[in-house]
Amino acid sequence: MGVRKNMKKIILLTLLSFFSSICIFSQNEILATTLDGRSVILKENGKWEFAPVEKIDMQLMDFNIIPRSKDYENGRISDDLILSLKLKNVSGKSIQGYRITVDVRNGFGDLLKTLTITDGDENMENDTEEEAYFVFEYNKFIDNQVYDDVRSFSKANLILKLIKTQIIVKVD
Repeated sequence: MGVRKNMKKIILLTLLSFFSSICIFSQNEILATTLDGRSVILKENGKWEFAPVEKIDMQLMDFNIIPRSKDYENGRISDDLILSLKLKNVSGKSIQGYRITVDVRNGFGDLLKTLTITDGDENMENDTEEEAYFVFEYNKFIDNQVYDDVRSFSKANLILKLIKTQIIVKVD
């Protein structure tokens, strides 16, 4: 009888530890990013799902890359380029300032840079658009600068994704 009782305890403990390890094992999930910039959760069982999306208050409508040559008469002593972003307020509110973070990827989905821009000096009504600008100067003495990364791509083979927005709501 004692052997049978011990055997039941051993089986019960084995099953309990097995199910405990499954519960712990199943909580191991991997957050990954697709080539087009969407976040997914990879599950241990081989399945996946899209990660919950944070509410975005601004929307990136379009962008443009404008290279400019040096122009001594206008005070530009080196080549530069302007990354122009067309943003739309989709918050449902009038805002007086925003901060956006943008991932810049090449056509293969490789992350080149993450850029942040803040604007707090004007009012932007809901459902209106405005331009925001990043200006990158060429410096021949510095390697691996944003200018080098963005200059070698055209609009057709750059992927820009708005990954985070913060707004300051206009108070009347």
